[in-house]
Amino acid sequence: MTRIVVLRLSAMGDVVQGLGAVRALCGYGDGLFDVHQVVQRPFAPLLRGVGLASVIEHDRHGGALAWWSTLRRIRALRPDVVLDLQGNWKSGGLALGAGAARTIGPARELRREAGSVVTVRERITPRGVVGTGAAHPAKVAVALARAVVPELEVGPPRLVATAEELAAEAAALEALGIDPLRPFRVLVEGPAADLRAWPRSALEREARLPGPPALAVAGPAEAGEPLPRDVPRIVHLPGQVRRLVALGALCAASGGSVLGPDKGATHVLAATGAATLCLYGPTTAARSGPPAAASLRAVGAPSCAPCRRRTCRNPVGAVCMDFTTAEAGLEPVLGEAFPCSRPSPIRGRSGPT
Repeated sequence: MTRIVVLRLSAMGDVVQGLGAVRALCGYGDGLFDVHQVVQRPFAPLLRGVGLASVIEHDRHGGALAWWSTLRRIRALRPDVVLDLQGNWKSGGLALGAGAARTIGPARELRREAGSVVTVRERITPRGVVGTGAAHPAKVAVALARAVVPELEVGPPRLVATAEELAAEAAALEALGIDPLRPFRVLVEGPAADLRAWPRSALEREARLPGPPALAVAGPAEAGEPLPRDVPRIVHLPGQVRRLVALGALCAASGGSVLGPDKGATHVLAATGAATLCLYGPTTAARSGPPAAASLRAVGAPSCAPCRRRTCRNPVGAVCMDFTTAEAGLEPVLGEAFPCSRPSPIRGRSGPT
């Protein structure tokens, strides 16, 4: 049996993006591979049910001692192959120290920390990727997995909730006046300081558009922000990331939809099978769009978008995310990599093909 260690420590959305390839490796050849993954502790619950032999939880706040502890646990597995999906110095150091015969990672031009390419022996460029800068994490994951199994069939990321998780989240929805058995809209919030976030005013305008009842969902970063006006809000606190999986599953089962910015919560919800639209302003769907979702950009967005910056230089302010579905157009995502199609929550528009 070949033992594989996957390195994808963060961020939450990128961890989810790699799960299609990870799940495919776990299920290949009726147990041919013994697959383990290293991930930051807050995201480890998302890996339940994927088929991994084990999950190594890394403490990102633990400094050098935590990094050495993670490396010792990797070395104890005596891996044959290390797949560095992350492609930076932190994960590269783990790949280099793992002692595996094969260490595989993205090519230099696809890394934000280009020099870290020296930590892997096999350097891969996903098919169809051109230019420089970090490539789409799902494409990187597929390319690296196919360096091990060229014929590997990979689908979009898929997250599944348990019956207990579904029952608990359904009760939380009912407490807010949302019927979990009838279609509802999930509107994903984001912290005001993040350029990728949806302004609260735009979320409120979206909630007023005709359609099923709207529900705002906030994570730990948004819990202290002002409540959206006239929109019920559900808050998921630290350690409750599995609640997102249950919420997405309930939304999908009810025939509802998800609308949110290019943030981890939106990616998790999309991976549950819920019909999802991801909103883009400073970032691009080609670099980070959920494979099983459609992506939107504002009609008449400023010429500076997408800028991929962390701070806005537009003298008018960060206006590229201030829009609703009534003011947006579809943006292509990843159809050539994942031939899946999902109905768009906007009538008359189809998702990626």
